Amino acid sequence: MTGIIPGGTYNYRFDAVNASGKTIGNTIINTGELIMPAIISQSHSSITNTGVRFSSSVHTGGGNNQIAYMHSLTPTFDTFTVVDGSPLTLRSGTPTTVSANVTGLTPGTTYYYRTRLQGLTGPLAAQKYLYGSTQSFTTTGVAPVVTPTPSPTPTPSPT
Repeated sequence: MTGIIPGGTYNYRFDAVNASGKTIGNTIINTGELIMPAIISQSHSSITNTGVRFSSSVHTGGGNNQIAYMHSLTPTFDTFTVVDGSPLTLRSGTPTTVSANVTGLTPGTTYYYRTRLQGLTGPLAAQKYLYGSTQSFTTTGVAPVVTPTPSPTPTPSPT
């Protein structure tokens, strides 16, 4: 059989037919095997001075998952920003393309990102998150130069 959705409930029975007639088997209820979700691929495109588009192909396996993207100025994601994917929530089933447009970035700056699946139900729910590999991109334009603010010159005190 093909097309079984992981975690889906199915009723089936086996019937037999021969020269003597037809025999109808008992109906059996079964559930498709729950499998872990997978991030099949992830990429970035449409880089501008202040934005980027993230895309991923994900298979949610045997559960419901929310998809988001994390981006950070460091590859260790010490601090990061999360942007929801669209569609945000996927049900178990087939591979689906998810994307997000990110704005408000700094020109000429390298960013690190990865796809994040959050398990709502199914086998990923106990583990909570599944992350894609860390990738990077650099926004176009020139990074801003920070000009130091001069300190006021102390005024001599009158003698």
